[in-house]
Amino acid sequence: MHPPRSNKLEYAIWIGSEMRRKYLFLLAAHKLFHFFNRQRTVTYVGKKAVDSNIHIFNKYGYFFGPAKESLRIYVAIELAKLFEDSDLPRNKNPKHKKLTVEQTLRFLETNINNFNKKEIERRYKKEHKVGIASSFEEISSNDIKKIRRRIKNNFKKIKAVNDFRDHALAHNDLVKTPNKKINSRDVTTLLNIVEDVVDLIYLKLTVSSNSYRNFRLEPIRHLDMLMKDLKQYDKDFRASFE
Repeated sequence: MHPPRSNKLEYAIWIGSEMRRKYLFLLAAHKLFHFFNRQRTVTYVGKKAVDSNIHIFNKYGYFFGPAKESLRIYVAIELAKLFEDSDLPRNKNPKHKKLTVEQTLRFLETNINNFNKKEIERRYKKEHKVGIASSFEEISSNDIKKIRRRIKNNFKKIKAVNDFRDHALAHNDLVKTPNKKINSRDVTTLLNIVEDVVDLIYLKLTVSSNSYRNFRLEPIRHLDMLMKDLKQYDKDFRASFE
């Protein structure tokens, strides 16, 4: 249950929290998909490891095949959803309220005067954390402009993700369309923009920092552990017949 939109500060913090939750799952999924691809690449893990990995992927293909495809689809669809409305003219209002980067920036811009030190102190006074506001820095128009410039500079990547979602995932179009493919570097660039929006809200409005270390490293570590366990099981199973 989100706070009322009339409480601009609490609503902005709620938006940041929801976007952070989506971002963390996206980050983990993207890292896992990237890990899958690297396990098949000789330049990253070597030929011996690639042969061993492919053997496991094929042996448990009914698991690894759908798992990898699910990660690919999840990242593309959820990333596209976050960048909806990015091409909407500034003088035109969105038809529906959505959790998107564009609508978040608009909300921050429109209500920027509500995110001041007085409001922050009032919020944390209720939680007996008045001292936390001493390091508070207001969100500035320049903060938002920097993110908007990055969106403008990477708009082709955003369009590519949206086209891929619309024509290859949401619908099985048989007619080929431009911008139908996206690459890992483009996804990383757009994820970094989402991260900066989340950090803007967390650093400025909650006076706290974010750590993404676990979601960057742990998913890969867990999948690596799974691969090692399966390889050991496969080795022990074959040894039992010798």
